[in-house]
Amino acid sequence: MAKIIEPNAPSLSHRFTATFFLNRMPSVSAADMRFQRISGLSREMSVKTINEGGDNVGSRHLPERVTFGNVVLERGVMPTTMLTDWLGRAFNDFDISVLGIAGGGKAVNGVMHRLDAKVLGQLTQKALDQFSDGLTAIIMLLDEHNLPISSWTLTGVVPIRWQVGDLDASSNTVLINTMELAYHRMRWLGVRA
Repeated sequence: MAKIIEPNAPSLSHRFTATFFLNRMPSVSAADMRFQRISGLSREMSVKTINEGGDNVGSRHLPERVTFGNVVLERGVMPTTMLTDWLGRAFNDFDISVLGIAGGGKAVNGVMHRLDAKVLGQLTQKALDQFSDGLTAIIMLLDEHNLPISSWTLTGVVPIRWQVGDLDASSNTVLINTMELAYHRMRWLGVRA
C-alpha cells in the first residue's frame, strides 16, 4: 500500500544537509555537508515602544531592525575539509581575508596588520553588500526522498567559536566539533508544494 503524505503536515527535523560556498565556490567534501545537529537559525525584530500622550491603555511599537542569532553546527571530528581549513585560517592566522573583507589582514604576535582605518573606511554599504565573497552557507531540510522542503541561506558568515569536545579515555563516544557562526543575513525559502 502506498504511503500517503499529507502536504500540510509539519516537517521532521532529522534529515538535513548544509552546503558551504567559499568565494562562491562550493565545498566538494561530503564531510562538509553532514552534521549531527544544527541549531540557532533565528531572526528577531527589535522594536521601539512609543507611549502616546493621553493614551494610557496601550503603546505603539515601531520596528527598528532585524537581528540574527548565531548558528551552531555539531559533528564528529573529521579530517581537514574546506570548512575546517577556512576556520583554521580565520582562528589560527586571524586571516580575515577568508571572510570576504577587502584588504584582508593577519595577526603577527597577536597584533593585527594590514587592516588600517583607510581600509575600514572603504567598507561602505556597497562593499558590505558584496560580503558574500566570503563564506555562504545553505542549510536544507530534506524529505524522505532527499528532496528539499525548506532552505536557509546565510551570507556574510563569520566564525565566532570553534570547540572540540572532551577527550575522555574512559568513554567510547564520538569526539564532537562544535562550530558557531554569525552571519550578516538569512534568507528563508520554503519549497514544499
